[in-house]
Amino acid sequence: MPNISSLPLSIVDYALVTVAVALAYKLRAQQVADAPRVYPPGPKSWPIIGNLLDFSRGDLSTTFFEWRKCYGRLTYASTFGIHFLVVNDYATAVSLLEHQGVLYSDRPQLRILDITGWSSVMTVTNLGARFREMRLRMKGTIGNKSVLAQFQSGNMAYTRRFLRQLLLEPNTLSRHVSRLMNSIIMNLSYGHDVREVGRDPLAQTAEVASHDFEHLLIPSSHLLNFMPWLEILLKWLPGTGYTQWLRDVKARRETFLRVPLKMFREAQVCLAAGTAKPSFFLRNLSRSDVSPAEEETIAWTAIEMNNGPTDTLISIIQNFFLGATQASPFPQRAQAEISSAVGENRLPALQDRERLPFVTAVVKEVWRWDLTMPINVPHVAAEEGTYDGYFIPKGTWIIAHLRAFTHDPDIYPDPDSFEPSRFIRTPSHEPEKDPSHIVFGFGRRKCPGILLAEDVVWLVCAMTLASVIISKARDSKGSDIEPTIQRSGLNIL
Repeated sequence: MPNISSLPLSIVDYALVTVAVALAYKLRAQQVADAPRVYPPGPKSWPIIGNLLDFSRGDLSTTFFEWRKCYGRLTYASTFGIHFLVVNDYATAVSLLEHQGVLYSDRPQLRILDITGWSSVMTVTNLGARFREMRLRMKGTIGNKSVLAQFQSGNMAYTRRFLRQLLLEPNTLSRHVSRLMNSIIMNLSYGHDVREVGRDPLAQTAEVASHDFEHLLIPSSHLLNFMPWLEILLKWLPGTGYTQWLRDVKARRETFLRVPLKMFREAQVCLAAGTAKPSFFLRNLSRSDVSPAEEETIAWTAIEMNNGPTDTLISIIQNFFLGATQASPFPQRAQAEISSAVGENRLPALQDRERLPFVTAVVKEVWRWDLTMPINVPHVAAEEGTYDGYFIPKGTWIIAHLRAFTHDPDIYPDPDSFEPSRFIRTPSHEPEKDPSHIVFGFGRRKCPGILLAEDVVWLVCAMTLASVIISKARDSKGSDIEPTIQRSGLNIL
Protein backbone atom coordinates (compact mmCIF):
# COMPACT_ATOMS: atom_id res chain seq x y z
CA MET A 1 0.00 0.00 0.00
CA PRO A 2 1.48 3.37 -0.97
CA ASN A 3 2.26 5.88 1.75
CA ILE A 4 -0.19 8.78 1.68
CA SER A 5 2.76 11.20 1.74
CA SER A 6 3.97 9.72 -1.57
CA LEU A 7 0.69 10.60 -3.41
CA PRO A 8 0.59 13.76 -5.45
CA LEU A 9 -0.22 16.68 -3.19
CA SER A 10 -3.08 17.83 -5.47
CA ILE A 11 -4.95 14.56 -4.97
CA VAL A 12 -4.58 14.77 -1.17
CA ASP A 13 -5.75 18.37 -1.23
CA TYR A 14 -8.70 17.47 -3.43
CA ALA A 15 -9.77 14.69 -1.08
CA LEU A 16 -9.49 16.89 2.02
CA VAL A 17 -11.39 19.76 0.40
CA THR A 18 -14.13 17.38 -0.75
CA VAL A 19 -14.56 15.97 2.76
CA ALA A 20 -14.49 19.45 4.28
CA VAL A 21 -17.13 20.76 1.85
CA ALA A 22 -19.35 17.74 2.49
CA LEU A 23 -19.11 18.20 6.26
CA ALA A 24 -19.76 21.94 5.97
CA TYR A 25 -22.78 21.34 3.74
CA LYS A 26 -24.19 18.78 6.15
CA LEU A 27 -23.63 21.09 9.11
CA ARG A 28 -25.25 24.02 7.29
CA ALA A 29 -28.23 21.90 6.27
CA GLN A 30 -28.67 20.81 9.88
CA GLN A 31 -28.44 24.43 11.07
CA VAL A 32 -31.07 25.49 8.55
CA ALA A 33 -33.34 22.62 9.56
CA ASP A 34 -32.94 23.46 13.25
CA ALA A 35 -33.29 27.23 12.81
CA PRO A 36 -36.65 28.83 13.59
CA ARG A 37 -38.66 29.47 10.44
CA VAL A 38 -39.39 33.17 10.13
CA TYR A 39 -42.28 34.16 7.91
CA PRO A 40 -42.73 37.65 6.45
CA PRO A 41 -44.96 39.96 8.49
CA GLY A 42 -48.69 39.84 7.92
CA PRO A 43 -52.15 40.27 9.43
CA LYS A 44 -53.36 38.25 12.39
CA SER A 45 -54.43 34.74 11.46
CA TRP A 46 -57.44 32.97 13.01
CA PRO A 47 -57.68 29.22 13.75
CA ILE A 48 -58.81 27.08 10.81
CA ILE A 49 -59.93 29.97 8.56
CA GLY A 50 -56.58 31.80 8.77
CA ASN A 51 -56.90 35.14 6.96
CA LEU A 52 -60.11 34.30 5.11
CA LEU A 53 -61.85 37.42 6.49
CA ASP A 54 -59.02 39.63 5.20
CA PHE A 55 -59.32 38.12 1.73
CA SER A 56 -63.11 38.57 1.77
CA ARG A 57 -63.26 42.27 2.62
CA GLY A 58 -63.85 43.38 -0.97
CA ASP A 59 -61.39 44.56 -3.58
CA LEU A 60 -58.18 42.63 -3.03
CA SER A 61 -56.02 45.30 -4.62
CA THR A 62 -57.21 47.79 -1.99
CA THR A 63 -56.48 45.27 0.76
CA PHE A 64 -53.00 44.64 -0.61
CA PHE A 65 -52.26 48.39 -0.71
CA GLU A 66 -53.20 48.54 2.98
CA TRP A 67 -50.90 45.61 3.67
CA ARG A 68 -48.05 47.39 1.90
CA LYS A 69 -48.45 50.34 4.25
CA CYS A 70 -48.49 48.07 7.29
CA TYR A 71 -46.03 45.31 6.41
CA GLY A 72 -43.86 46.57 3.56
CA ARG A 73 -42.94 44.85 0.32
CA LEU A 74 -43.80 41.29 1.46
CA THR A 75 -46.92 40.14 3.32
CA TYR A 76 -47.59 36.62 4.55
CA ALA A 77 -51.11 35.26 4.98
CA SER A 78 -52.82 31.88 4.98
CA THR A 79 -56.25 30.30 4.76
CA PHE A 80 -57.56 26.75 4.47
CA GLY A 81 -53.98 25.54 4.88
CA ILE A 82 -52.73 27.50 1.84
CA HIS A 83 -49.76 29.83 2.32
CA PHE A 84 -49.84 33.19 0.51
CA LEU A 85 -46.98 35.59 -0.13
CA VAL A 86 -48.16 38.95 -1.46
CA VAL A 87 -45.43 40.92 -3.25
CA ASN A 88 -46.00 44.67 -3.22
CA ASP A 89 -42.65 45.73 -4.68
CA TYR A 90 -41.52 45.44 -8.30
CA ALA A 91 -37.82 44.74 -7.61
CA THR A 92 -38.78 41.99 -5.16
CA ALA A 93 -41.11 40.42 -7.75
CA VAL A 94 -38.29 40.39 -10.31
CA SER A 95 -35.91 38.81 -7.80
CA LEU A 96 -38.37 36.07 -6.84
CA LEU A 97 -40.23 35.33 -10.06
CA GLU A 98 -37.48 35.91 -12.63
CA HIS A 99 -34.12 35.39 -10.94
CA GLN A 100 -35.50 32.39 -9.01
CA GLY A 101 -38.09 31.45 -11.59
CA VAL A 102 -37.25 27.74 -11.59
CA LEU A 103 -38.39 27.57 -7.97
CA TYR A 104 -41.40 29.89 -8.17
CA SER A 105 -43.17 29.25 -11.49
CA ASP A 106 -45.69 26.46 -10.83
CA ARG A 107 -49.44 27.08 -10.64
CA PRO A 108 -52.14 26.29 -8.05
CA GLN A 109 -53.55 22.84 -8.71
CA LEU A 110 -57.29 23.06 -8.13
CA ARG A 111 -59.36 19.88 -7.84
CA ILE A 112 -62.33 21.43 -9.64
CA LEU A 113 -60.19 21.99 -12.77
CA ASP A 114 -59.27 18.29 -12.84
CA ILE A 115 -62.91 17.24 -12.44
CA THR A 116 -64.17 19.52 -15.22
CA GLY A 117 -61.32 18.76 -17.60
CA TRP A 118 -59.96 22.32 -17.61
CA SER A 119 -56.58 21.46 -16.08
CA SER A 120 -55.00 21.09 -19.54
CA VAL A 121 -54.96 24.84 -20.20
CA MET A 122 -51.42 26.25 -20.23
CA THR A 123 -52.36 28.93 -17.67
CA VAL A 124 -52.65 26.28 -14.94
CA THR A 125 -50.08 23.78 -16.25
CA ASN A 126 -46.91 23.37 -14.17
CA LEU A 127 -43.47 23.64 -15.71
CA GLY A 128 -42.52 20.61 -17.76
CA ALA A 129 -42.38 19.20 -21.27
CA ARG A 130 -46.05 19.85 -22.06
CA PHE A 131 -45.87 23.44 -20.83
CA ARG A 132 -42.76 24.07 -22.94
CA GLU A 133 -44.38 22.56 -26.05
CA MET A 134 -47.53 24.68 -25.73
CA ARG A 135 -45.56 27.84 -25.07
CA LEU A 136 -43.24 27.24 -28.05
CA ARG A 137 -46.21 26.64 -30.33
CA MET A 138 -47.85 29.87 -29.17
CA LYS A 139 -44.68 31.91 -29.58
CA GLY A 140 -44.26 30.46 -33.07
CA THR A 141 -47.35 32.43 -34.06
CA ILE A 142 -48.11 35.27 -31.65
CA GLY A 143 -44.49 35.85 -30.67
CA ASN A 144 -43.06 35.85 -34.18
CA LYS A 145 -42.81 39.22 -35.98
CA SER A 146 -42.69 37.75 -39.48
CA VAL A 147 -45.77 35.60 -38.82
CA LEU A 148 -47.71 38.46 -37.23
CA ALA A 149 -46.96 40.60 -40.29
CA GLN A 150 -49.20 38.25 -42.29
CA PHE A 151 -52.17 39.36 -40.18
CA GLN A 152 -51.58 43.12 -40.26
CA SER A 153 -53.79 43.88 -43.26
CA GLY A 154 -56.58 41.78 -41.76
CA ASN A 155 -56.24 43.53 -38.41
CA MET A 156 -56.44 46.90 -40.14
CA ALA A 157 -59.57 45.78 -42.02
CA TYR A 158 -61.21 44.64 -38.76
CA THR A 159 -60.30 47.97 -37.14
CA ARG A 160 -61.77 49.97 -40.03
CA ARG A 161 -64.99 47.96 -39.67
CA PHE A 162 -64.94 48.69 -35.93
CA LEU A 163 -64.59 52.42 -36.55
CA ARG A 164 -67.48 52.44 -39.04
CA GLN A 165 -69.68 50.64 -36.51
CA LEU A 166 -68.60 53.05 -33.79
CA LEU A 167 -69.57 56.07 -35.88
CA LEU A 168 -72.99 54.54 -36.62
CA GLU A 169 -73.69 53.33 -33.06
CA PRO A 170 -71.44 55.18 -30.59
CA ASN A 171 -73.53 54.09 -27.58
CA THR A 172 -72.65 50.41 -27.95
CA LEU A 173 -68.87 50.71 -27.61
CA SER A 174 -68.42 47.51 -25.58
CA ARG A 175 -70.18 45.38 -28.21
CA HIS A 176 -68.06 46.87 -31.01
CA VAL A 177 -64.81 46.32 -29.07
CA SER A 178 -65.81 42.74 -28.27
CA ARG A 179 -66.46 41.96 -31.94
CA LEU A 180 -63.18 43.60 -32.97
CA MET A 181 -61.03 41.60 -30.56
CA ASN A 182 -62.87 38.33 -31.13
CA SER A 183 -62.38 38.84 -34.87
CA ILE A 184 -58.64 39.51 -34.54
CA ILE A 185 -57.93 36.62 -32.16
CA MET A 186 -60.14 34.01 -33.82
CA ASN A 187 -58.81 34.88 -37.25
CA LEU A 188 -55.28 34.45 -35.93
CA SER A 189 -56.07 31.23 -34.04
CA TYR A 190 -58.44 29.45 -36.40
CA GLY A 191 -58.66 31.51 -39.59
CA HIS A 192 -62.28 32.23 -38.59
CA ASP A 193 -64.02 35.50 -39.41
CA VAL A 194 -66.40 36.42 -36.60
CA ARG A 195 -69.83 37.64 -37.57
CA GLU A 196 -71.87 39.59 -35.01
CA VAL A 197 -70.56 38.32 -31.63
CA GLY A 198 -74.00 37.40 -30.30
CA ARG A 199 -74.79 35.47 -33.47
CA ASP A 200 -71.49 33.75 -34.29
CA PRO A 201 -71.62 30.13 -33.02
CA LEU A 202 -67.89 29.78 -32.41
CA ALA A 203 -67.61 33.18 -30.71
CA GLN A 204 -70.58 32.30 -28.50
CA THR A 205 -69.05 28.95 -27.62
CA ALA A 206 -65.74 30.59 -26.76
CA GLU A 207 -67.39 33.27 -24.63
CA VAL A 208 -69.41 30.81 -22.54
CA ALA A 209 -66.53 28.35 -22.12
CA SER A 210 -64.10 31.15 -21.18
CA HIS A 211 -66.60 32.39 -18.59
CA ASP A 212 -66.71 28.86 -17.13
CA PHE A 213 -62.92 28.76 -16.90
CA GLU A 214 -62.64 32.18 -15.24
CA HIS A 215 -65.20 31.11 -12.64
CA LEU A 216 -63.41 27.80 -12.01
CA LEU A 217 -60.12 29.66 -11.45
CA ILE A 218 -61.56 31.21 -8.26
CA PRO A 219 -60.65 28.62 -5.59
CA SER A 220 -63.41 29.54 -3.13
CA SER A 221 -66.11 29.20 -5.78
CA HIS A 222 -65.92 25.44 -5.20
CA LEU A 223 -65.38 23.91 -1.76
CA LEU A 224 -64.11 20.78 -3.51
CA ASN A 225 -60.76 22.53 -3.78
CA PHE A 226 -60.46 22.39 0.02
CA MET A 227 -62.63 19.37 0.84
CA PRO A 228 -62.16 16.77 -1.93
CA TRP A 229 -64.38 14.28 -0.12
CA LEU A 230 -67.37 16.52 -0.93
CA GLU A 231 -67.24 15.19 -4.49
CA ILE A 232 -68.62 11.83 -3.37
CA LEU A 233 -71.30 13.51 -1.26
CA LEU A 234 -72.40 15.84 -4.05
CA LYS A 235 -72.71 12.96 -6.51
CA TRP A 236 -74.77 10.95 -4.04
CA LEU A 237 -77.08 13.64 -2.64
CA PRO A 238 -80.19 14.22 -4.80
CA GLY A 239 -81.31 17.74 -5.61
CA THR A 240 -77.90 19.42 -5.55
CA GLY A 241 -77.75 19.81 -9.32
CA TYR A 242 -74.04 19.02 -9.17
CA THR A 243 -74.09 16.15 -11.67
CA GLN A 244 -76.01 18.16 -14.26
CA TRP A 245 -73.82 21.24 -13.72
CA LEU A 246 -70.68 19.14 -14.16
CA ARG A 247 -72.08 17.55 -17.32
CA ASP A 248 -72.90 21.00 -18.76
CA VAL A 249 -69.46 22.48 -18.00
CA LYS A 250 -67.71 19.50 -19.56
CA ALA A 251 -69.93 19.70 -22.64
CA ARG A 252 -69.17 23.40 -23.18
CA ARG A 253 -65.46 22.80 -22.74
CA GLU A 254 -65.54 19.85 -25.14
CA THR A 255 -67.44 21.90 -27.72
CA PHE A 256 -64.86 24.69 -27.55
CA LEU A 257 -62.09 22.11 -27.94
CA ARG A 258 -63.61 20.07 -30.80
CA VAL A 259 -65.64 22.48 -32.95
CA PRO A 260 -62.59 24.38 -34.30
CA LEU A 261 -60.92 21.05 -35.14
CA LYS A 262 -64.03 19.96 -37.00
CA MET A 263 -64.12 23.26 -38.90
CA PHE A 264 -60.46 22.89 -39.82
CA ARG A 265 -60.94 19.37 -41.18
CA GLU A 266 -63.90 20.54 -43.23
CA ALA A 267 -61.63 23.18 -44.77
CA GLN A 268 -59.05 20.65 -46.01
CA VAL A 269 -60.14 21.38 -49.57
CA CYS A 270 -58.85 24.94 -49.09
CA LEU A 271 -55.53 23.51 -47.96
CA ALA A 272 -55.27 21.38 -51.06
CA ALA A 273 -56.09 24.35 -53.24
CA GLY A 274 -53.64 26.59 -51.41
CA THR A 275 -56.35 29.10 -50.50
CA ALA A 276 -56.51 28.49 -46.73
CA LYS A 277 -56.14 31.61 -44.58
CA PRO A 278 -52.99 31.79 -42.43
CA SER A 279 -53.66 30.86 -38.80
CA PHE A 280 -52.22 29.09 -35.78
CA PHE A 281 -54.17 25.98 -36.79
CA LEU A 282 -52.81 26.11 -40.34
CA ARG A 283 -49.20 26.38 -39.10
CA ASN A 284 -49.58 23.48 -36.67
CA LEU A 285 -52.14 21.08 -38.18
CA SER A 286 -51.41 21.15 -41.92
CA ARG A 287 -48.76 18.42 -41.69
CA SER A 288 -49.97 14.95 -42.64
CA ASP A 289 -48.18 13.26 -39.72
CA VAL A 290 -49.77 15.14 -36.80
CA SER A 291 -50.49 12.55 -34.11
CA PRO A 292 -53.73 12.53 -32.05
CA ALA A 293 -51.72 13.60 -28.98
CA GLU A 294 -50.22 16.54 -30.89
CA GLU A 295 -53.64 17.51 -32.20
CA GLU A 296 -54.99 17.56 -28.65
CA THR A 297 -52.13 19.79 -27.47
CA ILE A 298 -52.59 22.12 -30.42
CA ALA A 299 -56.33 22.42 -29.72
CA TRP A 300 -55.68 23.27 -26.05
CA THR A 301 -53.03 25.79 -27.06
CA ALA A 302 -55.55 27.50 -29.34
CA ILE A 303 -57.97 27.71 -26.42
CA GLU A 304 -55.24 29.38 -24.37
CA MET A 305 -54.71 31.88 -27.19
CA ASN A 306 -58.41 32.79 -27.00
CA ASN A 307 -59.04 32.67 -23.25
CA GLY A 308 -56.43 35.19 -22.16
CA PRO A 309 -55.77 37.67 -24.96
CA THR A 310 -59.38 38.35 -26.00
CA ASP A 311 -60.63 39.55 -22.60
CA THR A 312 -57.40 41.41 -21.89
CA LEU A 313 -57.43 43.28 -25.20
CA ILE A 314 -61.12 44.17 -24.83
CA SER A 315 -60.42 45.70 -21.42
CA ILE A 316 -57.33 47.56 -22.62
CA ILE A 317 -59.19 49.20 -25.52
CA GLN A 318 -61.96 50.19 -23.10
CA ASN A 319 -59.19 51.72 -20.95
CA PHE A 320 -58.09 53.76 -23.94
CA PHE A 321 -61.53 55.26 -24.45
CA LEU A 322 -61.89 55.90 -20.71
CA GLY A 323 -58.48 57.58 -20.57
CA ALA A 324 -59.38 59.77 -23.53
CA THR A 325 -62.21 61.31 -21.47
CA GLN A 326 -59.89 62.39 -18.66
CA ALA A 327 -58.58 65.91 -18.07
CA SER A 328 -55.41 65.40 -20.13
CA PRO A 329 -55.90 66.76 -23.69
CA PHE A 330 -53.84 63.95 -25.20
CA PRO A 331 -56.21 63.09 -28.10
CA GLN A 332 -55.65 66.47 -29.71
CA ARG A 333 -51.89 66.22 -29.39
CA ALA A 334 -51.90 62.68 -30.77
CA GLN A 335 -54.12 63.69 -33.68
CA ALA A 336 -51.81 66.57 -34.53
CA GLU A 337 -48.81 64.20 -34.51
CA ILE A 338 -50.61 61.76 -36.82
CA SER A 339 -51.60 64.53 -39.23
CA SER A 340 -48.03 65.80 -39.38
CA ALA A 341 -46.27 62.42 -39.72
CA VAL A 342 -48.81 60.39 -41.71
CA GLY A 343 -50.96 62.97 -43.44
CA GLU A 344 -54.69 63.13 -44.06
CA ASN A 345 -54.99 60.63 -46.92
CA ARG A 346 -54.53 57.37 -45.05
CA LEU A 347 -54.78 55.83 -41.58
CA PRO A 348 -51.63 55.07 -39.56
CA ALA A 349 -50.12 51.58 -39.76
CA LEU A 350 -47.58 49.72 -37.65
CA GLN A 351 -44.82 50.92 -39.98
CA ASP A 352 -45.49 54.45 -38.71
CA ARG A 353 -44.81 53.64 -35.07
CA GLU A 354 -41.29 55.11 -35.01
CA ARG A 355 -42.64 58.40 -36.38
CA LEU A 356 -45.43 58.62 -33.81
CA PRO A 357 -43.68 58.70 -30.39
CA PHE A 358 -46.56 60.45 -28.61
CA VAL A 359 -49.11 57.89 -29.86
CA THR A 360 -46.76 55.19 -28.53
CA ALA A 361 -46.62 57.04 -25.20
CA VAL A 362 -50.43 57.05 -25.11
CA VAL A 363 -50.48 53.29 -25.60
CA LYS A 364 -47.94 52.76 -22.80
CA GLU A 365 -50.08 54.86 -20.48
CA VAL A 366 -53.16 52.86 -21.46
CA TRP A 367 -51.39 49.68 -20.32
CA ARG A 368 -50.17 51.27 -17.07
CA TRP A 369 -53.03 53.44 -15.89
CA ASP A 370 -55.89 51.03 -15.10
CA LEU A 371 -54.79 47.42 -15.16
CA THR A 372 -57.35 44.93 -16.40
CA MET A 373 -55.97 42.40 -13.92
CA PRO A 374 -54.36 44.19 -10.94
CA ILE A 375 -53.28 40.87 -9.41
CA ASN A 376 -51.48 38.21 -11.40
CA VAL A 377 -52.44 34.56 -11.55
CA PRO A 378 -50.48 33.19 -8.57
CA HIS A 379 -47.13 31.49 -9.01
CA VAL A 380 -46.53 28.52 -6.70
CA ALA A 381 -43.32 27.51 -4.92
CA ALA A 382 -42.27 24.10 -6.28
CA GLU A 383 -39.96 23.63 -3.26
CA GLU A 384 -39.42 25.42 0.02
CA GLY A 385 -37.04 28.35 -0.09
CA THR A 386 -35.99 31.56 1.60
CA TYR A 387 -35.94 35.20 0.59
CA ASP A 388 -34.29 38.00 2.53
CA GLY A 389 -34.19 35.75 5.59
CA TYR A 390 -37.86 34.79 5.37
CA PHE A 391 -39.05 31.20 4.94
CA ILE A 392 -41.25 30.35 1.95
CA PRO A 393 -42.95 26.94 2.35
CA LYS A 394 -43.36 24.56 -0.56
CA GLY A 395 -46.73 25.17 -2.21
CA THR A 396 -46.90 28.86 -1.26
CA TRP A 397 -49.00 30.97 -3.63
CA ILE A 398 -46.89 33.98 -4.64
CA ILE A 399 -49.09 36.89 -5.70
CA ALA A 400 -47.56 39.82 -7.55
CA HIS A 401 -49.68 42.91 -6.87
CA LEU A 402 -49.21 44.47 -10.30
CA ARG A 403 -51.20 47.60 -9.53
CA ALA A 404 -48.82 48.38 -6.67
CA PHE A 405 -46.01 48.36 -9.24
CA THR A 406 -47.74 50.49 -11.90
CA HIS A 407 -49.00 52.93 -9.26
CA ASP A 408 -45.79 53.18 -7.26
CA PRO A 409 -45.11 56.94 -6.96
CA ASP A 410 -41.37 56.23 -6.81
CA ILE A 411 -41.61 54.78 -10.34
CA TYR A 412 -44.54 56.78 -11.72
CA PRO A 413 -45.07 60.19 -10.06
CA ASP A 414 -48.75 61.14 -9.77
CA PRO A 415 -49.69 57.57 -10.71
CA ASP A 416 -53.48 58.03 -10.71
CA SER A 417 -53.36 60.63 -13.49
CA PHE A 418 -53.56 59.58 -17.13
CA GLU A 419 -50.46 61.32 -18.44
CA PRO A 420 -48.80 59.95 -21.60
CA SER A 421 -46.06 62.59 -21.42
CA ARG A 422 -44.44 60.63 -18.62
CA PHE A 423 -42.97 58.37 -21.32
CA ILE A 424 -41.59 61.22 -23.48
CA ARG A 425 -37.95 62.26 -23.19
CA THR A 426 -37.32 66.01 -22.83
CA PRO A 427 -34.24 68.00 -21.77
CA SER A 428 -35.59 68.05 -18.22
CA HIS A 429 -37.33 64.66 -18.06
CA GLU A 430 -36.22 61.06 -18.52
CA PRO A 431 -38.94 58.64 -19.70
CA GLU A 432 -40.49 56.64 -16.89
CA LYS A 433 -40.34 52.85 -16.83
CA ASP A 434 -41.93 51.04 -19.76
CA PRO A 435 -44.95 49.26 -18.19
CA SER A 436 -44.52 46.27 -20.52
CA HIS A 437 -41.85 45.08 -18.05
CA ILE A 438 -44.63 44.79 -15.46
CA VAL A 439 -48.03 44.11 -16.99
CA PHE A 440 -47.09 41.01 -19.01
CA GLY A 441 -45.91 38.96 -16.04
CA PHE A 442 -42.58 37.57 -14.91
CA GLY A 443 -40.04 34.91 -15.73
CA ARG A 444 -41.22 31.64 -17.22
CA ARG A 445 -44.84 32.79 -16.89
CA LYS A 446 -44.39 35.99 -18.90
CA CYS A 447 -47.07 36.35 -21.57
CA PRO A 448 -45.85 34.71 -24.82
CA GLY A 449 -48.06 37.08 -26.84
CA ILE A 450 -46.44 40.40 -25.91
CA LEU A 451 -45.71 41.25 -29.56
CA LEU A 452 -49.29 40.55 -30.60
CA ALA A 453 -50.81 42.52 -27.72
CA GLU A 454 -48.58 45.55 -28.22
CA ASP A 455 -49.14 45.58 -32.01
CA VAL A 456 -52.92 45.22 -31.81
CA VAL A 457 -53.41 47.82 -29.09
CA TRP A 458 -51.11 50.32 -30.81
CA LEU A 459 -52.85 49.84 -34.17
CA VAL A 460 -56.38 50.21 -32.77
CA CYS A 461 -55.46 53.27 -30.67
CA ALA A 462 -53.62 54.98 -33.54
CA MET A 463 -56.35 54.36 -36.11
CA THR A 464 -59.04 55.48 -33.66
CA LEU A 465 -57.19 58.69 -32.78
CA ALA A 466 -56.86 59.47 -36.47
CA SER A 467 -60.55 58.88 -37.17
CA VAL A 468 -62.82 59.98 -34.32
CA ILE A 469 -63.21 62.58 -31.60
CA ILE A 470 -63.69 60.98 -28.20
CA SER A 471 -65.69 62.77 -25.52
CA LYS A 472 -68.01 62.01 -22.61
CA ALA A 473 -71.65 61.29 -23.29
CA ARG A 474 -74.17 63.85 -22.03
CA ASP A 475 -77.50 63.49 -20.31
CA SER A 476 -80.76 65.22 -21.27
CA LYS A 477 -79.67 68.36 -19.38
CA GLY A 478 -76.40 68.59 -21.29
CA SER A 479 -74.25 67.50 -18.34
CA ASP A 480 -71.36 65.10 -18.82
CA ILE A 481 -71.96 61.47 -17.86
CA GLU A 482 -68.92 60.07 -16.09
CA PRO A 483 -67.95 56.80 -17.82
CA THR A 484 -67.17 53.68 -15.81
CA ILE A 485 -65.98 50.19 -16.64
CA GLN A 486 -67.15 47.16 -14.71
CA ARG A 487 -64.32 44.69 -14.10
CA SER A 488 -64.29 41.24 -12.60
CA GLY A 489 -60.50 41.17 -12.09
CA LEU A 490 -59.00 38.07 -10.49
CA ASN A 491 -60.21 36.83 -7.13
CA ILE A 492 -57.73 34.74 -5.19
CA LEU A 493 -60.42 33.38 -2.88
